[in-house]
Parts: sequence; structure tokens; C-alpha cells
Amino acid sequence: HTEDISASFAAHDAAVLEGKLTYVDPANGLTVFTALAHKKRGKCCGSGCRHCPYDHVNVSRSVMPKYLNKRESVKDVPKGRFGLFWSTGKDSFLTLRKWLKAQT
Repeated sequence: HTEDISASFAAHDAAVLEGKLTYVDPANGLTVFTALAHKKRGKCCGSGCRHCPYDHVNVSRSVMPKYLNKRESVKDVPKGRFGLFWSTGKDSFLTLRKWLKAQT
């Protein structure tokens, strides 16, 4: 799955560099909004979008997995103590993406 995620991140980043609002995810062929499209909207839509630049603030807690409901920043987790639950679903992808962003 790491290769699929890396390819998806690369496709997103390339689309953003080109100023595109969407890209085709190479892992599944679906069209995905880029962070540029979300910024253009101006707020979180609450759908749990992959590249939400608003930290998913409007995503209902009732649809989020319990381990994401606290909305704690990964920066609050002690160094070396970060756990990642991977179900291969959207929420796992979003959690990984947030963690990777926090590492840079």
C-alpha cells in the first residue's frame, strides 16, 4: 500500500504545481480534489476529503473512527510514541497524510 500512497501523493503534488483543482488517483482511478480546490471553496465541506487544508474541522465526529474523534494534534504525542491504525480506508489515509505533514 505504501507504493499506492506515494503515487497518490506524487500525483497530488504534481497537480498542485500545475495549478489543477483535481487529479486522477493512480491507485484507484478516481478523481480527487487537490488542496487548491478546497482552498478555493474557502472552508471545510465536512466530507472528509483527502487533501482538506482545514484539518477536517467540519467532519462529523459520528462518522469518524473513534481514534480520530479527539482531534488531537500529532504534535501533542510524545516523540517516538505515535501509533497508526491502518485499515486501508480513507481515514487511515488521512491520518497518515496528517502525520507525514507534521514530520516536515
